[in-house]
Amino acid sequence: MGSSGSAGDGANRESKLSIGPGGVLYGTTACCGVGRNYGTVFSLTPPASPGGNWIETILHAFGGNDGGGPGAVIVGAGGVLYGTTSFGGTDDFGTVFGLPL
Repeated sequence: MGSSGSAGDGANRESKLSIGPGGVLYGTTACCGVGRNYGTVFSLTPPASPGGNWIETILHAFGGNDGGGPGAVIVGAGGVLYGTTSFGGTDDFGTVFGLPL
């Protein structure tokens, strides 16, 4: 697989990946992210042809107020990605989030 990370895309992937429509993989990083240091939600789109490069997209970078340290995500009905964070939010006890795909 010809793929590598890029600056600001997060660090420390700690959860399993989820697979969505079209074979797209979804996951999280526990820390870092563009201009924010609380983790990210990302997708990896498979190459158009075998042996090609996967395409990485940062779907969300957490900033603390909206959560931090996200765990695994699941692909829900209606094209929404759901997950939780271990800290951050109003009282720093974590958050539940949904991101449209």
